[in-house]
Amino acid sequence: MSNPTVIDSVKSIASVDASDSSSSVLKSKGIEEIVSSSDKVELVANPASYADSYRSSLERFEALDQVEKRVERKIALTKVISGDETTISDEVALQQSWERVGQAEPGYQHNRKDDTKIDVNGTVIDIAQPGVIVPDSVMVYVSPSKSTMASELKTIAGIKNVVPVFKNAKPSSVPGVRDPSGWYKIELEAPASRIKTIVRALKSFDEIDEAEPVFERKLSITRPLASDLNDPKIGDQWHLDAARVKEAWAYLEESGLPAGGSESIVVAVIDTGVDYNHPDLSANMWVNNQEIPSNGVDDDNNGFVDDIHGVSVVSESYSHSGDPDDDHGHGTHVAGIVASTGANELGGVGVAYNSKIMAIKAAQYSGVLTTADIAEGIYYAVDNGADVINMSFGGYGRSQVEEDALAIAYSQAVLVAAAGNDGIANQPCPTIGGPMYPAAHAWVIGVMASTPTGIRAGFSNKECLIFNQSFFTVLIRKDS
Repeated sequence: MSNPTVIDSVKSIASVDASDSSSSVLKSKGIEEIVSSSDKVELVANPASYADSYRSSLERFEALDQVEKRVERKIALTKVISGDETTISDEVALQQSWERVGQAEPGYQHNRKDDTKIDVNGTVIDIAQPGVIVPDSVMVYVSPSKSTMASELKTIAGIKNVVPVFKNAKPSSVPGVRDPSGWYKIELEAPASRIKTIVRALKSFDEIDEAEPVFERKLSITRPLASDLNDPKIGDQWHLDAARVKEAWAYLEESGLPAGGSESIVVAVIDTGVDYNHPDLSANMWVNNQEIPSNGVDDDNNGFVDDIHGVSVVSESYSHSGDPDDDHGHGTHVAGIVASTGANELGGVGVAYNSKIMAIKAAQYSGVLTTADIAEGIYYAVDNGADVINMSFGGYGRSQVEEDALAIAYSQAVLVAAAGNDGIANQPCPTIGGPMYPAAHAWVIGVMASTPTGIRAGFSNKECLIFNQSFFTVLIRKDS
């Protein structure tokens, strides 16, 4: 598929004299990436003729009715998915309406989600931390009033399946938050390098409001040093002093409140799952009282069978289950920091050792998560009453489906995420850095890592400017 700038360049040369076809003129017009080698030869030989072909294709396309336009787009999308060459007619079909009339994208001044380009002596360079794109899948949002489009997408060659992201989704009552039932995951066969081109093609369909890649998220893991390999006793848990947790316990008790928090507080841990039979966690696992254990029935009709302590939302929907058992270890570790049982003569103690853990397995065995699975995990947490959602992971690609799920969650839960372990700033500072999501969202508390003395660890991501609205990060210091 050709670069979108090609069409813009072809438009711009529509008035160029046909005799002026020198290489220097073509390069100055930006005509370097063309649909195919044969087209390139034709353009070099007669750029005005090429522009005429574009105008002719545009006029023909605009004369079609909506059904005919959609058919043209489907044909062109099939080529894009398979990686076949596209023609000028295909390019026209896959342009959005504002592109076809030569206008700027509506609202582009306000919709620049990751403006990371800077001008260095007249040369524009992108200093963003690139998001890692997952192959073979794309996210789209189709308004529920146009939901038949989801079924139509299944008929397009190259698309294997189209499945809702959120099971049994209900419209949000929060003003300004869209209906989550409109989000779908498109399963297809395409390498990560082709996904952005497929996303652009999908955006040309009038019935599709959003299209985006699925991005990877990775667990925030720091490997222990040999000196850290001690017996799991409370005296070894230096974070309880560094973060002033013991002082918080004392304050709560002085105020007539339980030091370990309330048993009614549910913390959803979206991670690699949780070993819910662990002797230091089993007493503090959240229990879904609407589900009958081990009867093989989805008693509460939420799309998951026997989800007693949480769910697994990893990968394809057919592999989802009500068993969030941990096959990695990170999620169990995080759950232990949060709510390991206190005063039971076992291991250590959690910060909020009276609270309950809702286990949501969204990470693969490798420790990699996707924004599609994260979004579904967030929605499950909200739908089942979580008061806090912990996300000890992050990545550098901004995701609308993840953001939509967090916007719904924000109305009822405290959202906490890892600031990241790459040792960089949350924005170019001055030239290196980038926002780590989901911690970079203003309504998510991004937590930096500290040393035993309470100062920021060198490997932790950090704020470039304090209160810059790019990252709301927290680091509890011993002297604060």
